[in-house]
Amino acid sequence: MLLLFSLASAGAAATPPDYAALQPPVSIAAENLLQANHHAQPNCNATVSYLFLINDIVDLHEVWREYFDTCPEGSYTVHLHSRHQTSAEEHAQLLGTNVGVISQPIQGELRYRYAMQEAMHKLWRAGLQQPTANGCTPQWLQLVSSQDAPLRTCGFVHNHLAGFP
Repeated sequence: MLLLFSLASAGAAATPPDYAALQPPVSIAAENLLQANHHAQPNCNATVSYLFLINDIVDLHEVWREYFDTCPEGSYTVHLHSRHQTSAEEHAQLLGTNVGVISQPIQGELRYRYAMQEAMHKLWRAGLQQPTANGCTPQWLQLVSSQDAPLRTCGFVHNHLAGFP
């Protein structure tokens, strides 16, 4: 099931995105019913490591911060790889706490080069090595680009993933 979509980059810098238009089609009340028991015992099947592979900026950091605010407590980690170390640190603050910045990021153009694979390996390694705040090793890794946006709330996504062994 595809949980994210990529926004078209044409004109993205010229006009700010309409965040209200990105609201999920399922009502928040319905999603809250689906995740009502997320404060119970931690379910390690529902732990996710979000891996941001970006050039310079996370275009939709406000959307992602709102998404992470709906996550069950301690059920996720966030890691960020940016070609520019200062940019990664700045966006780690914008995305919220629980953000790991990849040290010694792969420099230069990544697209159409093995360097992209090296950067993804660094992210996957970081995602698998850091346990979530609830003590679980993340069972799911979600690679995210700078222009991806979530379609559902984090609680809904984690509740859905909990149903898979």
